[in-house]
Amino acid sequence: MRKLLFVIALMSAGRVWAIAPIGPAASTLEKGQLELGFDYARTKFDELPMDFTFEALLGSTGSVELPLDGRMHAYWTKVSYGLVDPLDVFLRLGVATEVDSISADYAWGLGVRATVAESERLDWGVLAQVNWFGTGEEGIFWDPTSGLVWGSEDLDYTALQIAAGPVYKGDGFSVYGGPFLYWLRGDGDMIYIELSNGATISGPFDVESDILFGGYVGLLLDLAENLSVRAEAQLAADIQTFAFGLTCRF
Repeated sequence: MRKLLFVIALMSAGRVWAIAPIGPAASTLEKGQLELGFDYARTKFDELPMDFTFEALLGSTGSVELPLDGRMHAYWTKVSYGLVDPLDVFLRLGVATEVDSISADYAWGLGVRATVAESERLDWGVLAQVNWFGTGEEGIFWDPTSGLVWGSEDLDYTALQIAAGPVYKGDGFSVYGGPFLYWLRGDGDMIYIELSNGATISGPFDVESDILFGGYVGLLLDLAENLSVRAEAQLAADIQTFAFGLTCRF
C-alpha cells in the first residue's frame, strides 16, 4: 500500500483542473439571442484535500486523503443562447494546461443561468454549470523505498458548480457577485513499475473533493453596443481563480 500511495501522491500532485468563470448569475440574453465569447481562467490550489480510492491489481484496496497543489491555465470558446427571456444556456470548448507546461488537456462544459427577480438596476439570478477536464502524465520517478520507478496515469474530472447572486446594472457596466458551491470527482487508471525488478501495480482509482463553499465577484464593461469584457475572481478555502472574458452578442 505504501508504494501505491507514493505513486498516486507523486503523479497527482500537479495534475489539477481549472475552475471555469461564472459570469453574471442572471440571464443577459433575450429569447433567440446568440452570444459568442472567449474565456480565460488561472486557478491556484494550495494543499486542497482530495479523497483517493483505489483498487490495485497487485496491491491493496482502500482510500486515503491527500492534498493537491498546482497552478492551471484554461482557455475556452463559449457559445450562449437565449432559450427563453429569463433563461439562457451555454457551451464551453477549450483546453487546460499546467503553468510552465507546454502540454494541454481537453476542457469543456455546459451550463444554464436564469433570472429569478429583476428591476431597472438590480437583477437576481442563479447559475449551474458542469465542466469536464482530462489529464494524463507518465515518467520516471524516484521512490525512497524502491529506487527508480516508471509510472503512467490518465484521469478524467467532472466538476459541478452552483452560484447565485445579484447583478447591479450601471451605465455601461455591471457588477455581480455572490456565493457558490463546488464539487469535483474524477476517475483514473494508473500503472507503477519498479525498474529494478519489474514489480508492477496497476488499476483504477477515484478522486473526490468535499463540497467547497466560496464567493465570487466580477465586473463587466461594455466596449460597444454588443461587445463587452469581463474580469472576475473566485475565492474559497485552498482555491483562488482569476478569470477574464470577451463576449459579442448577435
